[in-house]
Amino acid sequence: MDEKIRGVNLSGWFIPEPWVSPSLFAATGASSDAELHDVLGSAAYNERLRHHYETFIGEGDFHRMSLIGLNAVRLPIPWHAFGSQGDAATFIPAIDYIDRAIEWGEKYDIKVLLDLATVPGGQGDSNESTTTPTTPT
Repeated sequence: MDEKIRGVNLSGWFIPEPWVSPSLFAATGASSDAELHDVLGSAAYNERLRHHYETFIGEGDFHRMSLIGLNAVRLPIPWHAFGSQGDAATFIPAIDYIDRAIEWGEKYDIKVLLDLATVPGGQGDSNESTTTPTTPT
């Protein structure tokens, strides 16, 4: 018998979007990841993003999801999550945080679907990330 999927989208954890994670963009006037970097500068941007990665979703969230009967999460991750592409000065590796999500999923019997997003040349506002490589002309 196939198990019914009961899941949720964990958007906004690794791909900053002001309508999903407004606290990241608060008091900056920025409306995109690239604008946020420009407004804050590399050091402050990196620190704000690192804090967000640490606090936006935690083990307690996975525990609560399990308690209410969820058995799957969709985890959008940026194309550069597993390693820097080029000389980007603003790069926070997300792999350790993604590993945590997978470990919490295993602990609470929740499947984690990694959704590779923001691929250069793809669709979406997040493609204007500060880590998107430029194509030589």
